[in-house]
Amino acid sequence: MELYWIEWYSNDMSRAVKGVAAKRSYDSTKRQAQARSTRAAIRDAATLLFLDRGYAATTIQAIADEAGVAPQTVYAAFKTKFAVLKEALEVSIVGDDEPIPLMERDDILSIYAEPDQHERARMQARAIREIQQRAAPMSLVARDAAAADPEVAAFWALGKEQRRMGMAEAARGLAGDDGLRIPVDEAADVLWVIFSPDVFMQFTRDKGWSVERYEAWVRDTLERTMLP
Repeated sequence: MELYWIEWYSNDMSRAVKGVAAKRSYDSTKRQAQARSTRAAIRDAATLLFLDRGYAATTIQAIADEAGVAPQTVYAAFKTKFAVLKEALEVSIVGDDEPIPLMERDDILSIYAEPDQHERARMQARAIREIQQRAAPMSLVARDAAAADPEVAAFWALGKEQRRMGMAEAARGLAGDDGLRIPVDEAADVLWVIFSPDVFMQFTRDKGWSVERYEAWVRDTLERTMLP
């Protein structure tokens, strides 16, 4: 009888401990989801304000009001306005807040895996159109802010260097085994220009081109000027 009671007590305690652990895990997951949702709301609100007012004129209070949270919540999530800008731009480039670098994402990797060079050019044109459609406006906000804010300036300089490396990689990927009409280093410089947010905005905002027309222009430019 005593052994039966001990066994029952042990099993019951085991179930109780597992129940507490499961509840704690659920609570933790729920809190993480809520924190991520709040962070996204703050980031989205800040993006709207940065695009409308610029970086300097956007305050933490304004971001909090737009997101429907207290300023302390913004500080708790991001610490600084610069951190909000940094994440807003990074998310606009890759398209979500998953911690996966752009060059390691499936849609980019698929370009380099494509054996047909002309199809790679078309895929690059489509990818850059999608990226600039999301990121070009925020890129120009960061560029303008860099002129007056040292912290943003350092971030912008790092971003330029990373983009330069990305263009070199894109040129090598476009060349593949077939090669290009021009040296790969020169191709990287050309991509630096035609893939830039400035060119995208000049065509689509200033000249009224559709994003589809911009994509077709990029594709045609790659095929006519670079491919054998």
